[in-house]
Amino acid sequence: MPNAEELFPLPEDERRALKQVTIESEVLIIAAAIVGAFILTGLSTGNWGYAIGFGWLLDILKTMTPHWAMIALPVIMVGAVIAVDKIGLAHFASYREQKAELTKGLNGELPRLSLGWIAITSILAGVCEELLFRYVLMGLLMLGFSLFASPVPAAIPTIVISSLIFTLVHLQYRNLWSIGLVVCLSLIFGIGYLATGSLLVVMFAHAVYDAAIMLYERHRMKVDPNYFSGETPPSSAVIDILASSKNKKKSKETEASESIDDAGELSESIDDAGELSKKAAN
Repeated sequence: MPNAEELFPLPEDERRALKQVTIESEVLIIAAAIVGAFILTGLSTGNWGYAIGFGWLLDILKTMTPHWAMIALPVIMVGAVIAVDKIGLAHFASYREQKAELTKGLNGELPRLSLGWIAITSILAGVCEELLFRYVLMGLLMLGFSLFASPVPAAIPTIVISSLIFTLVHLQYRNLWSIGLVVCLSLIFGIGYLATGSLLVVMFAHAVYDAAIMLYERHRMKVDPNYFSGETPPSSAVIDILASSKNKKKSKETEASESIDDAGELSESIDDAGELSKKAAN
């Protein structure tokens, strides 16, 4: 039986755009994470020379310790999400509607990439996002809140604030179910990171979770004839987003140009009025 990639093939230009945007977004995240890690090391040690001398990298490597939670965390998360999904699809119309809405965009395209690219995107998301949002962001927040409270009370606002920021960054999830899911996942990653002290745990759990959920959705596409709610599978989500962004930018440039032209005309009118005033005075 054909897989989802073969049943609902993505146009080549959309496939390229999806891969390009995925790589570019993770590169931006890892760049921000490296800068943040440098700042975190400098602030936490007070030794900026150590930070400049790749101390920030050594500090990251110190957190890459294996832990049994590496296996337990993704298994529990994936199992819970799939169980909730099956219950929601079977018994709640509002859930089915929200889930169908998600399939119209990127979430309806990513599972149709090759297995190799699903692995690549999952690993990149796990490594880059956890490095930024857990190691750097939570590290900076803990550093700040620890000035006013002991570690346990400081951990509460740290986890909550980092989870809210993580959710805001994932703007492609815009219905109640998906927003709640992202918040819960971020809270679990945050608690898992602080509880184990291991960045490796949350990186691995995040990557495994993303890959498992995409494979689950890929399987549903293959076995559920109503997966796309009778509509044509999305085939230009990324290109449409890029085109919309380009049009908005062009519109702003046009408006700016028109404003400059209007300002120039106003200046000429003022000059003309000044000339008339001088002539009237003479």
